[in-house]
Amino acid sequence: MNFLEKVKTNKVTLVEWNTPNTLETTKFFEGAKTLSDLKIDKLSIADNPLGMARISNLLLGYQLSERGIPAIIHLTTRDYNLVGLESQLMGLSSVGLNDLMVVRGDPARTEGASNVYDKTAKQLISAIKKMNSGTSLSGRQLNTKTRFKVGGAFNINAENLELEFEDIKRKIAAGADFIITQSVFEIEKATQLKTWLDTNDISIPIFVSIMPVLSFERAQFIQENVQGIELTDLFMDTMRQAALTGEEREIGIMNSRKLMKEVSKVFNGIHLVTPGSDYQAIIEIIEGK
Repeated sequence: MNFLEKVKTNKVTLVEWNTPNTLETTKFFEGAKTLSDLKIDKLSIADNPLGMARISNLLLGYQLSERGIPAIIHLTTRDYNLVGLESQLMGLSSVGLNDLMVVRGDPARTEGASNVYDKTAKQLISAIKKMNSGTSLSGRQLNTKTRFKVGGAFNINAENLELEFEDIKRKIAAGADFIITQSVFEIEKATQLKTWLDTNDISIPIFVSIMPVLSFERAQFIQENVQGIELTDLFMDTMRQAALTGEEREIGIMNSRKLMKEVSKVFNGIHLVTPGSDYQAIIEIIEGK
């Protein structure tokens, strides 16, 4: 059963597992296989997250599909002009990678790298859905129709959630098939989203992201460098105290496990974000060990 059909009535777990920033891929495939064996529904592979170069998620995503491991491929508007986007999408379609997540992408951090942004995320979602009707981004006929399912992002941590709620409506109007939120660190954010969806009679599949934070140092990095995520003072204080007692990892795993259980009472869809290459943390959260 397709994960978007399944999530309507059952729990679905996605796990973000990103490609390496070196040419060593052994741990990437090892981790992907281990996570897949947990019976998660799909991996989710970001496109050069934090604006730093990694091995192509399209290429390694295809290699995973050849190993029977399904994945959602993220595509940013940051790294490609219109020609590049069209080329990437035709490539994805040609190898059967039809589940996509479209995001604007964090600004490039590499010195000398430019940010393209020929299209907004909503414009790209709309353009991709036109490809499903047989028309390319540039207006050419493709002689066949693509079969993409496209997700959009939601900044669940925004100061003005009403503006972000309206953005969901615009992404749905553009053709989004599902939404993946930014990472949450408190159940109240997920509850607010659920209330708004119910009030507005919106039933698009939602996957709430949960990012394990396993050290105070990592918490500081996220607070200072990751757009769309703001950790509460209570969270920071908890991790600061855990650092003093040497219990950072234990506390981080426990917090994420508890939050996943709480979110699962509100939404069927969960999107766990692997901390770095520590897939063992995801195993501990899912299996409760």
